[in-house]
Amino acid sequence: MNDWIKIHDSTWTSDALLAELRRRANAREGALGPLEINTPAFSELSAMPQPPTDRPYNADLYYHLRLINEMPPPDLDPMLADSPATRTPWIGNLWERFRGQLHDLILFYVNRAVRQQIRMNNEVVDTLNVLTRVVEAQQEEIDHLRAELEAREGK
Repeated sequence: MNDWIKIHDSTWTSDALLAELRRRANAREGALGPLEINTPAFSELSAMPQPPTDRPYNADLYYHLRLINEMPPPDLDPMLADSPATRTPWIGNLWERFRGQLHDLILFYVNRAVRQQIRMNNEVVDTLNVLTRVVEAQQEEIDHLRAELEAREGK
């Protein structure tokens, strides 16, 4: 792993530099705690943009943007339907316990994946909201420049 940097110096070798980096990183972590890198979401900008009132706009874009912004998150609560097999004596109780445990195990892994997908979906929706704002701002600038160009050509 020490091949990632090559230094041709008699005082500072790549091993000496790596040792110094490790020492400083450990000192920093000891003083300030472990480094946490958090990527902020577009939370302050993520509210759905409203369609412009002063010019034409793509109604389909705003319709679908509203749909995904208002979409409720999926229900992650367990729901085990009744089974006729659970009504039989003795074996029914065992089957109900086994089935419940298996259901909980499956839900544990499925819910983990669904929560990750929900986080990704939220990021995508926030990004679409921001991109829509950017497109609208660019459209306003294009309209302004067109009007300015038309005014110059009309002179």
